[in-house]
Amino acid sequence: MRELGETSANNNFLRYHPAVVSHDIPRLDFETGQRIKKVIKNKLAINPLLYGSPLHGILKRLFKIRVGDFRIIYAIEKSSATILVIDHRKDVYRTAEARLY
Repeated sequence: MRELGETSANNNFLRYHPAVVSHDIPRLDFETGQRIKKVIKNKLAINPLLYGSPLHGILKRLFKIRVGDFRIIYAIEKSSATILVIDHRKDVYRTAEARLY
């Protein structure tokens, strides 16, 4: 599942928080990981503003994409999007807040 965190030549736009690669991705089961990989490749890497929903409150500068019960939380900078958390919906927002501060 580690290939999910790799960046290809066509995909320099995406970056991953170190904890996503070391903690979040290895915890995913194979099927969920494949679904998330597909969403990252086909939506997030193409147009993160179009497919993502903005978050509110303390996470107001972040966006999310739903993949079943899982969420991908990411930030958009000028030349890249950084995936901060990939986790189940019950934990993802608390984890995102912890990784920001």
